[in-house]
Amino acid sequence: MRSGILGATGIAFALAGALAAPAAMAAPAATVIPDTMNNAVTPFASTGCGGHYDDQNPPSTIRVLLSSGQVSTVDFKTYVKDVLPNEWIAGWNPQALRAGAIAAKSYAWYWANHSGDRSANGQCFDVYDNTNSQVYKAGSHQPSTDAAVDDTWGIVLRRGGAVMEAQYRATLTGNTGEACGAGADGTKASQWGSQSCAQAGENYAQILNTYYSGITLSQPTSTLVGDVYDNIRYAATGGWQQPKVADNGGAVNSSVAVGMPNGDMHLLTLSAGIVYDNIRFASDGHWQGAREADNGGHVQAIAAAAMPNGDLHLETLTGGVVYDNIRFATDGHWQGAQVADNGGHVQAIAIAGMPNGDLHLDTLVNGVVYDNIRYAATGAWQQPQVADNGGHVDAIAVAAMPNGDLHLETLTGGHVYDNIRYAATGGWQQPKVADNGAAVQAISIAAMPNGDMHLETLVNGVVYDNIRYATDGHWQQAQVADNGGHVQGISITGMPNGDMHLDTLV
Repeated sequence: MRSGILGATGIAFALAGALAAPAAMAAPAATVIPDTMNNAVTPFASTGCGGHYDDQNPPSTIRVLLSSGQVSTVDFKTYVKDVLPNEWIAGWNPQALRAGAIAAKSYAWYWANHSGDRSANGQCFDVYDNTNSQVYKAGSHQPSTDAAVDDTWGIVLRRGGAVMEAQYRATLTGNTGEACGAGADGTKASQWGSQSCAQAGENYAQILNTYYSGITLSQPTSTLVGDVYDNIRYAATGGWQQPKVADNGGAVNSSVAVGMPNGDMHLLTLSAGIVYDNIRFASDGHWQGAREADNGGHVQAIAAAAMPNGDLHLETLTGGVVYDNIRFATDGHWQGAQVADNGGHVQAIAIAGMPNGDLHLDTLVNGVVYDNIRYAATGAWQQPQVADNGGHVDAIAVAAMPNGDLHLETLTGGHVYDNIRYAATGGWQQPKVADNGAAVQAISIAAMPNGDMHLETLVNGVVYDNIRYATDGHWQQAQVADNGGHVQGISITGMPNGDMHLDTLV
């Protein structure tokens, strides 16, 4: 049971969901925390209530017993968003909020799985709307806590292979200023402690591992798609070879193809939160075999780019934060992932290596695209700046052109827009509609050695190839690429010899 405790400031603190909408972050006087939490309020007789049981995929809805005595069936993600700001302070560090989002989701998911004996007034329910479970107030969601839920929605907290009842309370020591990990016994988290951990530099995964023992954080298996096929468009004829399965490890969520200066091609694949690197050697066209890249784990999205010196940059998105890793051409070892200066709350990423050795990182945050530059001379990042992109963007892709210009393609409402950042001035042209056939679901672009740019678009499982000619900037009409059909993801890269690889996820 989740008892309320009144601090000296008059703010009520609940044991397992501790914060009852505190208005400020000032710490109340130390309190004595009882040992019990999240116990069943009253043992119920068997009711025959049932419904969801799935440790792989979250419920679509959850049944909430309201204080009025009525049961409300709520969209599950909406429920978590309307819990988090009542349990974690919305102004806290984003990493603390992300840890809280995962804990709140896991706690509710557990009870959606195990609520078979819960009923009230003849109505089946999963959770209470108060501190007997978690504090739920319809419509109370906040932008910062919404972002934390969105950023971590694909992450599943399990113990022993099952979704965990992620218990938590205000503090574990009775002191809201307690240090990260103070009082932890591996069974429950501290809300105020999570903020201390975040302020000490821990990310959400580290915070959760600080408080919960024996856990795993992984992607739901339903996001695993399948195999990657490699297709080549030959420069000499413009014809396509038949797609062939790339040796990529299988069960792939997404993939990125990168053509290297020496003619090799790297295929980066994301599978269950782990990034794998595979190489297709230019000398004979054989694949090395997928190997795990040093990427930090729990990855939700990836982007990669080749640099003029042969290094490979791998950007990974984890909990709304972008990490930069480098595979050095000299010996093939990975540097280790480091946080890129990206502004936080990132939903999608794209990168491009420029001819002068700079790296552009473009991030999508709430429909707006930000452009960041890692300077080759110092390795430092500039602060992200808004790119002139039209707003309301759903997806992004970038490509570095041989003349130093940068193309940014944005997908908005099924239409693709092309924008250019000119090397001479650093200014952006206004985005223009690319001739792409509309109703587009995914995009990928690649710069070619002759200055042309290819735009691949995915429409209802079919890939279309479009070319923007360097000579006058006009677009050819989109044409079907020979890709095998039933495609769910695409990535393209231009090779030094003018060939283009199209990798499709089926």
